[in-house]
Amino acid sequence: DVSFGKGGKGNRVLLEEMAEENDFTVKIIEKIFDHGKEISSTYVRDAVKQGEMELVTKLLGQPYHVGGTIVHGRHLGTGLGMPTVNILPPPEKLLPPNGVYYSYVMMNGRIYLGITNIGTKPTVSGEAVMGVETFIYDFDQDVYGQDIQVYLLHYKRPEMRFHGIEALKKQMA
Repeated sequence: DVSFGKGGKGNRVLLEEMAEENDFTVKIIEKIFDHGKEISSTYVRDAVKQGEMELVTKLLGQPYHVGGTIVHGRHLGTGLGMPTVNILPPPEKLLPPNGVYYSYVMMNGRIYLGITNIGTKPTVSGEAVMGVETFIYDFDQDVYGQDIQVYLLHYKRPEMRFHGIEALKKQMA
């Protein structure tokens, strides 16, 4: 059921005709299913929207990730003894539900384990700016301005508002 081009009007027949005219080969493969459900971009997007990161990893063959340049936050994590790296994903980036995820970060060709919050940080921010904030275990470097990829492995819990900074600090610890 291949479709492409403006309005999705291109189809298998057109693709095969174009192959003959432009000297390339078309190979149509059979659909692949997961537990009776067709694996498609819609299926993957729905799994991301549900926060089913293990399923997303299985469907994509690698963990779903969000990339960006590390920006300055409010430095509250640093003040709590748990500095984080913050990225602001583009508005069009599909994000899973707001919440906390086990994760790892790829930065400068190295992998670091972490835990990531996706959301608006309701305990410490009155703004509705979506962000991706990751505490990287055993890491203490100045990396502002560097590009990273945050790979989301497992949904831990929804984003929560805590009754003050001390309650947040206790939860983070």
